Amino acid sequence: MMVHGDFDERDDALTAELRSALLVHDPVPRTVLQAAYAAIEFRDLDAQLAELIRDSANETAELAGVRGALGRLLTFAFGDRFVEVEVTAEGDARAATGYVVPAQGGTVSADGPGGQVTGTVDDQGRFRLVGLGRGPVRLRFLIGDGPALLTPWTGI
Repeated sequence: MMVHGDFDERDDALTAELRSALLVHDPVPRTVLQAAYAAIEFRDLDAQLAELIRDSANETAELAGVRGALGRLLTFAFGDRFVEVEVTAEGDARAATGYVVPAQGGTVSADGPGGQVTGTVDDQGRFRLVGLGRGPVRLRFLIGDGPALLTPWTGI
């Protein structure tokens, strides 16, 4: 029997058996794997990264007792640009509606568990994306001639 430090080959066999059992009985969730693959696939080293400066999910205590199905409001800052996004449920999917400040036309896409969803940012800076999957999502804006604007991965 070959010994490696405090472990021997029986430990390697046990580790392999445990790994197999976990893959069968407690696999990594599909959305986690998709988000991990998307993080690698959609990287853009020239993009300007946003900072999440407001998330209404962190302000739920202020809304206690309010009736109705309010959406989640997110605000991202890209230097002198801002993006306001409202995320709402549409059945099992999500929709993102918002605007870019200062207003300028371009394109927007969302990378996430359901794949990529693309849309248009109109000349007033407004956009709407529908059919987003639940889970981690990142928005990418191509506005004017500047670099892509990327939001951080945010669970929706």
